[in-house]
Amino acid sequence: MTRRKKGILVGIGLLAIFLFPEVILPLCYHLIIGWWGFLNRVIPQIRWDPEGCTVGLLALCGLIAGGHLLILSFLRQRQTWQLDPDDSPSTIAPTTSTEIASDLAPPTDVAVDPREASWKPKHTLLMVSLIVTFCTVSILATSSAHATFWFVRSDPPTWKIESRFWTHAQSRTHLQRLGRALANYESDHSRFPAGGTFTADGIQGASWMTQLLPYTDQAELFKQIRFTEPWNSPHNAQLAKREVIEFSYHAAPRKSSPENYALAAFAANQNIMGANSSCRIRDILDGTSHTITAGQVSNLHRPWADPRNFCDVDLGINRSPRGFGGHRSDGAVMLFADGHVHFISDKIDPKVLRALATPRGGEGIQDGY
Repeated sequence: MTRRKKGILVGIGLLAIFLFPEVILPLCYHLIIGWWGFLNRVIPQIRWDPEGCTVGLLALCGLIAGGHLLILSFLRQRQTWQLDPDDSPSTIAPTTSTEIASDLAPPTDVAVDPREASWKPKHTLLMVSLIVTFCTVSILATSSAHATFWFVRSDPPTWKIESRFWTHAQSRTHLQRLGRALANYESDHSRFPAGGTFTADGIQGASWMTQLLPYTDQAELFKQIRFTEPWNSPHNAQLAKREVIEFSYHAAPRKSSPENYALAAFAANQNIMGANSSCRIRDILDGTSHTITAGQVSNLHRPWADPRNFCDVDLGINRSPRGFGGHRSDGAVMLFADGHVHFISDKIDPKVLRALATPRGGEGIQDGY
């Protein structure tokens, strides 16, 4: 294949990824990494069967030995078929007793077919291995054809289901990174960042995500921000248009505003990080594993630099355009104060959700909510 053809194929592949990322990326993920999860699920279910393994091993050995003997027998028979008719015993008439005795004596220099001499057991083993491999590949090809047909004809389309799972996994990963950033910030400043800073005359300052920039490998961007100016001042507005990977995810419903601001797919819990307010880890008396700090939003997407990017958990999940909500219609992924991420159904008891939203409400919460 010429270099030009390779370049064309690479270009087609990149174009396909650009046009159909929700199909190509999950497919590549499952083909490259998905085997690991499959093996983790299947290997523990495998049970050792000594009797079955012994029978299978004996059958394989019998196949190899029988095949080897069959091939040698075929080569000998072929040598007999290729004998010269003039040399057959029926056409040679002995004339003396000496010649008869010599004909009846065992041969001392029987010619051996070179093909029979060169055929060794390792050749039989190789041939059987090729046959087994061919049968296995045939079975896999048939299974792949059936799976592809089901993949295309399923209702709802399976690629859309896989895309939702891919998006769900990516949002969880980015929330976990935000959890680590919040933990590092709290360790350095002895409290979480404020959800947003506002001056007495109403000037909107920095958001909690802006404060986390140095903890998300965005220290250079953080240094360029002018904290004495509003977040949407001419200078800061240009910086707010830069996308920060941890603040969104690939399939987020909205990624930029009409003003080209980079939008956040997550918002803070206003009880933990609100307007000019925040709390410390030691203030979370209900337990860090039972207190929400941030979560997904599905409707009210604000720029990551907007200091108003926090929500009231009491509004429910997927129940208010100003509340939390996920790309899935049945719940949202939420980040807790201890850094773990958990999917919460929109059918959760409002009392339990309210208890998860407060840092020191004193409510008793059982695991498994």
